[in-house]
Amino acid sequence: MCARLKTTTVTENTPEAALAKALYEEAFPEIERIGFDFLTACARTERADFFAYRDGDEFVGFAFVLLPGPYAYLLYTATVSARRNRGYGTAILKKLRRRYAGRTMILDIEPLSDEAENAVERTRRYRFYYNNGFRDTGYEMRDRTGDYRILSEGGGFDLNGFVESYRILPEIFEGTDIYRVGTVQSVFREAEANPAAQPETRTIHHRKERKMTLKEALEKSRSMRWFAEISRIPRGSFCEEKIVDFIEAFAKERGLWYRRDAIHNIIVRKDASPGRENEPPLVLQAHTDMVWNKEPWSDHDFTKDPIEFVEKDGWLMANGTTLGADDGAGVANILAVLDEPDLSHPTLECIFTVQEENGMGGAAAVDLGDFRGKRMIGINGILEGATINKATD
Repeated sequence: MCARLKTTTVTENTPEAALAKALYEEAFPEIERIGFDFLTACARTERADFFAYRDGDEFVGFAFVLLPGPYAYLLYTATVSARRNRGYGTAILKKLRRRYAGRTMILDIEPLSDEAENAVERTRRYRFYYNNGFRDTGYEMRDRTGDYRILSEGGGFDLNGFVESYRILPEIFEGTDIYRVGTVQSVFREAEANPAAQPETRTIHHRKERKMTLKEALEKSRSMRWFAEISRIPRGSFCEEKIVDFIEAFAKERGLWYRRDAIHNIIVRKDASPGRENEPPLVLQAHTDMVWNKEPWSDHDFTKDPIEFVEKDGWLMANGTTLGADDGAGVANILAVLDEPDLSHPTLECIFTVQEENGMGGAAAVDLGDFRGKRMIGINGILEGATINKATD
């Protein structure tokens, strides 16, 4: 049966997404899970792959693989409970091994311990990976959920290369300690006396600075001020007229050329800074509509009420409704760029499209005759620090 295993890429729009999500939530405790939407978003970049597997028409399992540097890190894999112990796990590993033939496959598992409540399960899992060619690297990693042993194909492992590679994934590995087994206690004691002396352990850190409060962000960030401004304006799909009225008034006040079409796409052009007139124009794009969803208890009326901001644990959120940062943040960033008098730039051709959340009708209707630019930055994404490159004819 496993010889016919078919591989499908999982995205938020594929039929496998719901099946993979249900299995993910069943197979992994909540403390070990990352948001499923983050997994699918990460898989749209070059940082990861997300695969579902079917035997004929039957969904049997999935694998989520991170791709840092020379490694293929099997972060999550699971098979449907009714199909376990039938060779599907081994078949999935074989398919992954062929796909990542130029990389070293690694994974982490709970260490063996006779005292652990799930000691039998840990032993079974270790034996499964050992039988499939994985060996202990002699290293463990410690994060907020516990300690995990690092295994790799053949047991090879480069600590420095591993840590440097994972700097591209700060969302997952912030604060994770990686250390050689048997040395962690002495290393930590030595580190207390001499923070520079950590020969056998590395800690992955990203940004540790204190998050700004909402008040501070509104005072210091032009983009945040514009986001707060447009969050007062109703702007659901097919209800973008008022937000486009706002952008049109913005352009008029600054003497910027603009053109607005019948369905409320609007293009705003800003001439190049002195000395940059001969550079190719740059196109900036964002969509003006947002999703209108709210909690059952909320009496918010999206057609007239402003979005109410709340601050929670350093994060900007909305009170019982969608926030509208998709893609209000993109609109706000472009407005901030257009409003900055001292910013050096080529000619900017800024397109604000409509109906993105409901069929992409605005983008399909854009008249390209007004554009001279061949380079475009679409400001619409959900991965902090990530850039998704797209090429079109």
